[in-house]
Amino acid sequence: IQFYGNYIKTYKDGKYGLYSKTGNVILKNEFVNIQFYGNYIKTYKDGKYGLYSKTGNVILKNEYDNISQTGSYFKTVKNGKTGLADSRGNIVIPNEYDKLEVNGKKVRLVKNGIKKTITL
Repeated sequence: IQFYGNYIKTYKDGKYGLYSKTGNVILKNEFVNIQFYGNYIKTYKDGKYGLYSKTGNVILKNEYDNISQTGSYFKTVKNGKTGLADSRGNIVIPNEYDKLEVNGKKVRLVKNGIKKTITL
C-alpha cells in the first residue's frame, strides 16, 4: 500500500488499483502500473496506456502505445500513428499521422511525407 495525498495505491495479485482515503474504489486492481499524471491518472495494462480522471472516469481507454500531455491536449500514439485528444477524451485529430507537434493553437502534421499545419 502506498499513500498519495487523498489516494491509496494498492497491489493485489500482481496488479495495482487505486482507492480514496475513505475506502472508495477509484480504479480496480487490474493495472500493471498506475501513475499520477498532473490532474490525471495514467494507467498501463495489456501492453497499452490509458488515462483516467482522479475520480476514476475513463478519459482514454487502455488502447494506446503512448500518451503524453502537450498543453491542454494529449498526444496519443496507436499502432505507430500519432493523434490528439482533448482533456475530456474527445479525439481532436485521429491517430493517422506520422508526426504531430503542438505549438500553442497550431498543430504541425506529417502524413506520408506531406506536411500541413492546422489551427485548433
